[in-house]
Amino acid sequence: MKKSIIAFSLATVFFLTTQTQAAVILQTPSGLAAGDTFRFIFVTEGTITPTSADISTYDTFVTSQAGGAQYQGATISWKPIISTSAIDARDHVGGFDTNVPVFGGDGTKIANSMTTNGPGNGLWGSFFDSPGSGILASPARSVDGTLVTGDLYVWTGSNSDGTRHASSPVGDSFVTFGNASPPAGEGWLSLTAAPNNQSFRVYGISEELTVIPEPSRLVLLALGAIGLVARRKR
Repeated sequence: MKKSIIAFSLATVFFLTTQTQAAVILQTPSGLAAGDTFRFIFVTEGTITPTSADISTYDTFVTSQAGGAQYQGATISWKPIISTSAIDARDHVGGFDTNVPVFGGDGTKIANSMTTNGPGNGLWGSFFDSPGSGILASPARSVDGTLVTGDLYVWTGSNSDGTRHASSPVGDSFVTFGNASPPAGEGWLSLTAAPNNQSFRVYGISEELTVIPEPSRLVLLALGAIGLVARRKR
């Protein structure tokens, strides 16, 4: 009888474990080397109404939507690309005007830097604001890099340069939103405004990440030898 109970318990644990969705493990985008810095960007699967003017509401939402995604063994910290009447999106996410590239979770490069419009395809701006500027690819990707389809309106409360919209930041009765749908040039961050009783997605952008070098073959061999010696001593 006890064996049957134990077997049932183990089967139940196995079932529950297999039903739990594992955190996404993001890989280093191609073309980056040890010591390089970069960021990931995604659009949430879930939606939210932008009635709160408290930025922490959207911090919590984006973090939850990221599902504990990890990079190089550590959980990634995320910020929403959201402007309230108190803070600009580009200041909230940090790193404004730095030459840090931005990628989707699948490794697609979305922007060459965190700069505004001008040569070099910076994150803040759209293709049609200035020739040769703006994002490189659609940001309509989930945290694992899968291209998202369907309704792709995204609350931002922002102008195309990442500053707060003067009359419709997040928390107001009308809020500015963008459209993440391909080709995602004009209006990805700032398209028009809508009543705040509607439910749209949000962009999440990671903290600045640094590529850590992979352990060399010699280091791995040395660690293996140390382990072998330790086992022999026991």
